Amino acid sequence: MEWSYIAGFFDGEGNIHVNKLKRTVQIVCRMYSSEKPVLHKIKEFLGYGNIYYKVKESKNRSSVYELVISGKANVRSFLKSILNLTIVKKPQIIYTLDNFSFVKGDINNRFDVDKFRSFVTRKNTDKFHKYHTQNFKVVLLLL
Repeated sequence: MEWSYIAGFFDGEGNIHVNKLKRTVQIVCRMYSSEKPVLHKIKEFLGYGNIYYKVKESKNRSSVYELVISGKANVRSFLKSILNLTIVKKPQIIYTLDNFSFVKGDINNRFDVDKFRSFVTRKNTDKFHKYHTQNFKVVLLLL
């Protein structure tokens, strides 16, 4: 396993998930695959993360596995490690590393979620967010 593989995988099959709560902002990184062994190898290489099985919500979607990287130290380490190897998600990663405080205890209530959202390049973004908030009860999911 190499960082270049993980960065490419994250660029194509991952996202930075921003969860804005009442008093704080949380960030996690996620990667998805229908093949659990791939995510297991990435997790093993990183030394952190959790793998979850996402059950199919409709007949048009297949079930997938999800590797979630959480915790400020882990997220920061991960993003710094893949920054120079990414293409698609590079603007989101740069903005996050420059504007999110990874200091333990900082609630990040000044992190500008709308500015972060401006880096999303996915077509039909509004339709995508509406679908995910209805089906997965997600506050904000960005690819």
